Amino acid sequence: MKKIFLMLAMLAGLGACASGMRDEVIARSDELSSRPSWVKDDDPIEVKNGDMFVTSMTTVRSDRANIAQGYRIAENQAKTDLSNAIKTEIKTNFVDAQEGIEGDQYRTEFLSIEKSEIAFSGLTPANRYWEKVLVTNADGDKEMEYRFYVRMKIKESDFKKQMNDFLNGNKGLSAEFNKRVTDTVNEFTMSHTTSTAE
Repeated sequence: MKKIFLMLAMLAGLGACASGMRDEVIARSDELSSRPSWVKDDDPIEVKNGDMFVTSMTTVRSDRANIAQGYRIAENQAKTDLSNAIKTEIKTNFVDAQEGIEGDQYRTEFLSIEKSEIAFSGLTPANRYWEKVLVTNADGDKEMEYRFYVRMKIKESDFKKQMNDFLNGNKGLSAEFNKRVTDTVNEFTMSHTTSTAE
C-alpha cells in the first residue's frame, strides 16, 4: 500500500500519456533507437550498490527547445520528487500508526515535518535523455513537445545523514517521533533496493 501512495506521488508524466493521445517519437538524444533502460515507468526511485537514483521527467511544448534548460528543469524536479516521496512515506506511516499513539503531540510533530522543506544536496546527474515527440490528441490536433528525462544520484549514506540532520534541526520533535521517522527512512530505502545482479 505504501508503495502505491509513492507511485501516485511521483509517476505523473513518467508513464503513458493521457488517454486518447498518440505519440510519435521524431528524434532522440545521442541518436538512440529507443528509450534507455533506466527510464522506468514502474518505480522512479532505485537504491543499488549504496547509491540512490531518482528519475524525473519534464515536458516542454515547443518545436525547438533549449536542451540544457530542459535538463536543469528536470534535475530540479527530481530533487522535489525525492523530497515529496519521503514526505509521502512519512505521511503514510503516520496514518497507519495514528491510532493509539500520543494523539495531538504526534500529530503536531507530523505537521511540522509536512510543512518543512527537505532540501537534499549532493544530487548529481547520472544519466540524461531527451526525445522530441509529435503528439496527436483525440481530435486529431498535432503538437510537438520535448520530454527531458534525468536520473539523479546520491549516496544512500548521504541521503540518510541529511534526513538525520533535518530531524535534528527541526526543534520540538520528540525522540520517539524521530525514531519513527528514522525507521521509515530505512524502510523507504530498503523497499527500493534492487539486487546487484539486476
